[in-house]
Amino acid sequence: DIEALKNFIWTGYVKNVTEGWTIQEFFNTHDLSGYDKVFKLSGRYSLGPNFDLNQYNNKCTFRSQGALTDGTTSIASTAWCFQGQYFNEFKTKWDSTIVFMLDAWSKGCIKDLESSIWNGFGMSEEERQITYVPFLGIIGIVNTHDGKNLVVSQ
Repeated sequence: DIEALKNFIWTGYVKNVTEGWTIQEFFNTHDLSGYDKVFKLSGRYSLGPNFDLNQYNNKCTFRSQGALTDGTTSIASTAWCFQGQYFNEFKTKWDSTIVFMLDAWSKGCIKDLESSIWNGFGMSEEERQITYVPFLGIIGIVNTHDGKNLVVSQ
């Protein structure tokens, strides 16, 4: 039903904005530059048997979920990592991500956190300085649009 799908999209957007803002507020109140690695792992996920810490030895590590129809790359926000020495740069890019997402909203367009990261981190791969890994090594439960839970490994 179309109303259920609209509610699913709206709920997802509210979750994305809330998650993005919460991370932004955490960055504004904590200096993470003294840590070797800083990980974000979504609450419904855990490390799986294929988790490999060595694949996160990059300035900034995400998993790409593929290209969207507008050419934007969707980036998995379930887990990511950056090196603490790049905290201020990462924080600035995160701030740009939130600005991008809210600017799209003000123009009547819903942009999820995943595509907003890609846009907020820069206009080219050179600017973004993201290393994409093929597999995060995590396992979790996601909700589908029909209300069922699905166990996924990423």
